[in-house]
Amino acid sequence: MADLWQKLEQAFEHCYTLSKQDRAQYLKALEQEDPDLFLELQKLLDADDLAAGDSFFDPSSLHAAQLVDEEMVGQQIGTFTLTRLIGEGGMGAVYLAEQEKPFKRRVAIKIIRVHTTNERLQRRFEIEVQTLARLNHPNIASVHFAGTTESGLPYFAMEYVEGLPLDDYCRNHALDINARLNLFAAICRAVHFAHQRGIIHRDLKPANILITEIDGQPQPKIIDFGIAKAVQNDGQLEHSFQVTATQLTIPGMAVGTLGYMSPEQTLVTDRDIDLRTDVYSLGVILYEMLVGNLPLSRETMNELTWDQIFRAIREDTPVSPSRAVLGKNATLSGEINLDAQKLARRYRGEIDWITMKAMEKEPHRRYESARDLAEDCERHLEGLPVQAGPPSMGYQISRFVRRNRLLTTAVTLIFAALLLAVAGFATAYFQAKEAEEKIQKEVETAQTTIEVLEEFITSVSPRNQGTEVKLLDQLYAFSPKIDTMPVSDPIRGNLHHLVGKAYRTLSQFETANQHLKKAVSLREKSMNADAFGLLESRYEYCVNQEDLQGYDNTAPCFIEILESDQPNLKNSHILASSSLNAAMSFLQIRNYESARAHIQKAEAIIKDFPPSTLFVKLKTYNTWGRYYYRLENYDQAVEVLKEGIALNDHHSNNQALLILAYQHLADAYSLQRKHDIAFETFKKSLEAAEIYYGVNHPHYAEIEFFSAYLYLRSGRSPEVLNTVTRLYLALHFNRNHRNEDLYHLMDIGFIASRVTGRNKEYLNLYQNYFSQNYNDHEITMFEVKQLNLLAATLLRADELEQALAVAHTAFSYAEALDHPAKDVSSDIANNLCRIYGKLEKYQQAEPWGCIAVTFAEAAFGRSNETTLRRMFVWVAVLVRGKHPTGPSSLEQYIREAEEFWGPDSANAKAIRKFRDNLPTHLLK
Repeated sequence: MADLWQKLEQAFEHCYTLSKQDRAQYLKALEQEDPDLFLELQKLLDADDLAAGDSFFDPSSLHAAQLVDEEMVGQQIGTFTLTRLIGEGGMGAVYLAEQEKPFKRRVAIKIIRVHTTNERLQRRFEIEVQTLARLNHPNIASVHFAGTTESGLPYFAMEYVEGLPLDDYCRNHALDINARLNLFAAICRAVHFAHQRGIIHRDLKPANILITEIDGQPQPKIIDFGIAKAVQNDGQLEHSFQVTATQLTIPGMAVGTLGYMSPEQTLVTDRDIDLRTDVYSLGVILYEMLVGNLPLSRETMNELTWDQIFRAIREDTPVSPSRAVLGKNATLSGEINLDAQKLARRYRGEIDWITMKAMEKEPHRRYESARDLAEDCERHLEGLPVQAGPPSMGYQISRFVRRNRLLTTAVTLIFAALLLAVAGFATAYFQAKEAEEKIQKEVETAQTTIEVLEEFITSVSPRNQGTEVKLLDQLYAFSPKIDTMPVSDPIRGNLHHLVGKAYRTLSQFETANQHLKKAVSLREKSMNADAFGLLESRYEYCVNQEDLQGYDNTAPCFIEILESDQPNLKNSHILASSSLNAAMSFLQIRNYESARAHIQKAEAIIKDFPPSTLFVKLKTYNTWGRYYYRLENYDQAVEVLKEGIALNDHHSNNQALLILAYQHLADAYSLQRKHDIAFETFKKSLEAAEIYYGVNHPHYAEIEFFSAYLYLRSGRSPEVLNTVTRLYLALHFNRNHRNEDLYHLMDIGFIASRVTGRNKEYLNLYQNYFSQNYNDHEITMFEVKQLNLLAATLLRADELEQALAVAHTAFSYAEALDHPAKDVSSDIANNLCRIYGKLEKYQQAEPWGCIAVTFAEAAFGRSNETTLRRMFVWVAVLVRGKHPTGPSSLEQYIREAEEFWGPDSANAKAIRKFRDNLPTHLLK
């Protein structure tokens, strides 16, 4: 499978090096040699063709004419004759057309190709026409008319622009700085005109701005509003389509050309994109006009991955034009024959301020409109004061803190804890005067530690133009020193505890585990053990285990905490939380009696020793909500979750639980089929998560992909796979992502592929995930689940022989584990039964069906939907394989199904229909 993916990738890249004729010959030969690879490659090329070419006026298409069949050249479109192919896109082609009568003129005509004329694309075509027709401005290429050809193909005619792209024009004409600023101001005013009519371009770049001359003066013409976003007067999206030849076009993913993209365009969601997105791109264009290179240089981008480029756009402050023009990649001084030092002096101050203000990371700090940007350029040219100014140091620090919200919180807690530790040890040692020298060393060491940690939030270096030192790298550098510091074991244990918490905050769970384990060990060994500190470290260690392996096997860890100490005012919140975590673990393995007992135990602890915050109380409501949810008592789940949310005091230490409460509430609403309320409630969860975690934290993506469940339950299945694909890329490119998150996302995609029938499409996605995330060096239950999902995916895509091999491997691994899970083994056996059944190898299928049902009964009970569904697979195999007990087993199964679902239920009717459609000889 990994080999197929590698071959596909190589073949796809090879196609890009071929002409149209050579590509056709290559594909024809490949179809004979490797039909499977040919089919997958053809789908990939078709998808790329559609995604990359939807924008007909992207100048990158203008250089592809030699690859296109020119059969339409010479044909008539109304009164126009198509004279030359200009370029082609995934949806159609653009031709130069000339009219002789009643008067001579030339236009560019855009025609949809025959093989893409479906309703969705035609609607998209109509939207683009409507969008462009609203932009009647001398500096925007205008639409003349639209219609359909004699063969029924939709088309429209627009102004034909003969000109050079902005960067080429500036270079070829060696425009001086004032001329560049004047030209740029005209571009800004044209963009502002579009903004006033509710149009956001979203792909502004020099190639989309052609320069013509009128009376010897340069005049810009903005083209390619193909990825424009039309908005209503209230700012809400009216429609949005994402089409460009230079960028991923998966729905919801970043749209735009990399070097010119705004920070908000690099995020998973596009809801923050507004008029100021174009202002940012204009700032980049101005920067390039002034320097000769991009803020994030092309040389740098060539060395980075997509994720690294996105991160740099979001986080790295560009070098100012006055500094950049002195760099080795700057080319402007040579273009206009002006000394770089003189250029730097010219830019220093107002031009720097104008450019950097347009490119602020936060939209609210940019110019409010493209017109404001134009006016500042004009004020500078006229010698008037400009609106822009240098950013304050306070702003730089506050921006850094906001971008690293969770880490800053964690480090602040570390500072506080370390200062308390220093104070506590100082008091103790000063009481014993003979230890003054020892305490002095410890105090100095602890103070040094604090200073090192302080660097985490004060590492904005002016020498690096505001680019912060990577915090995680500093933590990596600091943490190994803990074991060699000349401090006592209690302080060392405290440091491991605090650093472990910091790593967990950053989702570095494996590293956090090492430090928290050491913290527990050191605190246990201490002769004067701090009982509460030890309890804290044990709790953090257990919570981190949840992050590492899920809830399934963590109950014993938390129960050990409960048994280690008696509740009191100081430790009640830890013990109550431990009891609730244990309850969640029991819920995961369907031990509802133990789960209820531990929730009640937590309530008893809270009642006897009320905690100082509402954190544990809200957590209790959340856990009750999940308890009722698991019992399928959704009404009760909704009520208890609403009570908990109403109780929350909105203090920051409760926000994580509040986010979870909203998500659980949305989950319950959706299962009540109250889908509108579910989406509305989920939106509150996502908005709170964005504020609390930030959009780049894995917890944010984990919460966001819950939307796929909501889409699925509300019947919006086609949207699910798009959401899954988009979030898979977002999580995959996030270095802090958890493999479990990706797996759960793939699981949702599997369900969606079944509903939509897009099985081959999902198989490609899952094979990509599996090849990059499966660990065959250490087989755990997680790897078994990955294999089982791969087997099920291959089965769904009718890759039966591969599915069989994978499923057998999964079952052997599952049974070899120290603690095999009957529900997982049952699922694998059920897949094996289905695979053999599809292969019509019924004798091999029968024992696997028996194993699947036996394990399901042990895991879920006999009267359970999962058990009954697996029983049906087994019984169907018995009947089709002419097993002597087949007919009687089927009748017995029908009786059980009618009793469980009801005789008039859809399931019971479907089973009876299955029986009635069987050949009579199979029922004898």
